[in-house]
Amino acid sequence: MDNITLDSSVCVSTALVQRLIRSLPRGTAGGIDGVRHEHLIYACDAISPVLARLFTGMLHLGYIQTDMKRREIITFHKGGKKRKDDPNNYRAITLSSVILKLYELVLLERCQDSILRSLNAQQGGFQKQLGCNMTSFVLRETLHHAREQSFKVFVCCLDGKQAFDHIWHDGLFYKLLDLRVDDNTFVSIHNMYKDAQCQQGGKSSPSMYIAFIDGHIQELEACGNRLCLYGLNVASPKLADDMVLLSFSKFGLDNMLDICYSYSCKWRYFYNAKKCAVLVFNDSANPTPERTYRIGPDVIRETQIHIGIFCDENLSTKHQVSDACVKLMSSYMNVVKNGLQLGRINPKVIRTIFKSVVLPRALYGCETWTNRAPSDMLLLERANSFCVKHMQCYGKYTSNMYRYLTIDIGLIYLEIDYRKLLMFGQLCRLKCSYLAKNVFVNRLTRFMNFDKKLRGFIPDTYRLLQKYGIVQCLDLYLTTGQFP
Repeated sequence: MDNITLDSSVCVSTALVQRLIRSLPRGTAGGIDGVRHEHLIYACDAISPVLARLFTGMLHLGYIQTDMKRREIITFHKGGKKRKDDPNNYRAITLSSVILKLYELVLLERCQDSILRSLNAQQGGFQKQLGCNMTSFVLRETLHHAREQSFKVFVCCLDGKQAFDHIWHDGLFYKLLDLRVDDNTFVSIHNMYKDAQCQQGGKSSPSMYIAFIDGHIQELEACGNRLCLYGLNVASPKLADDMVLLSFSKFGLDNMLDICYSYSCKWRYFYNAKKCAVLVFNDSANPTPERTYRIGPDVIRETQIHIGIFCDENLSTKHQVSDACVKLMSSYMNVVKNGLQLGRINPKVIRTIFKSVVLPRALYGCETWTNRAPSDMLLLERANSFCVKHMQCYGKYTSNMYRYLTIDIGLIYLEIDYRKLLMFGQLCRLKCSYLAKNVFVNRLTRFMNFDKKLRGFIPDTYRLLQKYGIVQCLDLYLTTGQFP
């Protein structure tokens, strides 16, 4: 801090503040001062010059007023079948001043390039066009490739313990200096997190976290036990505080776990061993031998069930489809029982809620479903048909086609196909620097060169392109690199 010199010529423009205000989401909670995003949005033209001068002064001094940093913490149960009497099953969300949130966005505009420039390709979260589905795509395609080559793969799912709440601030500041964040921005971030946590819900928290944890992946890449796919390092794909370790041997996985534990001790964060699990794919040993895995003093169990999801070594989606059926019907009935009186409300209102809330929850992650058996899809169609019939108060023997036509809801397999094709287009448009894009291109190249062993997302999507007569979109992408 002694070698830092604040630049008094920095300026926050009115145009930048206006752009950031217009990007704020609506309908979110405000801070303890009662100010919400809508107040700034509706007064954007009048308040932007004032806020620009305020933020410029804050940058010059590197100071944030204490009252502006006052926060309110609200806890939410994580849902599912988790025990409600266990504090670890609650997620703390921090509500801070919207003025401070806007200032955080200004700081991110100034340091985002420095953070993302050196970010490891295996970081799959908190970046444009990336998210859970892209990280899941990389993981599943890697496992499909291992199965095609008859390789045993040891997979360890690691979970950070209250990762956002326990970031070592001095370590974070060291990382930011190493990334060459400019002095004014650094001092402002230092002052913002002084006597505060890297809270979940803060605008800058995701970027600060990935900057803090990025060196972990680099150490894992440097070890000789990593798993590679077409020359790409896919040994430790990471999404927020969740990381997956992949190795071809137990010895390699043990070595990677030792690296994780050493790194966590050095940078002062923790793993929740109870939520970590090891899964072994393509294991031909029968019966399965007893194996022990440790991260430091804690034992990690080997299981086929992780965070309530059954992981089939054949990568079958039978259990995912079964869970989707349960979520579809239970979510719909919960919505109906909480104030929506059937027969007194227009079914189109329920349809809107069904499409915007129930279907996305039930079909989350369906883009990577492969090996779908007709019997499994039939169960999902029956669950969907029940919801469509129930919201219109139709009798038991009403024709299925009539149910769908009168409410304008399609069959469930059409929704799944649409989502898979949408993800295919997203993969085609991804930046070439992203790991998911490189895995996609390599797998697509092998498939187009008549690799009959290939399984997974690519052949499944190609069948959909043929089914709907839009293979020319893929041909255009292969010849020109452009996707319509």
